[in-house]
Amino acid sequence: MLKTGIAGSVIAAICCATPVLVILLGVLGLSAWVGWLDYVLIP
Repeated sequence: MLKTGIAGSVIAAICCATPVLVILLGVLGLSAWVGWLDYVLIP
């Protein structure tokens, strides 16, 4: 049960980090990579 909770926490953290990654990539001038985030972050 602990493994399931940890896995769920990791998935939730990745999903919540997506908007932060979009803003960060935009600031760094790498906004072309934003389109590829869906392939990486959504299994």
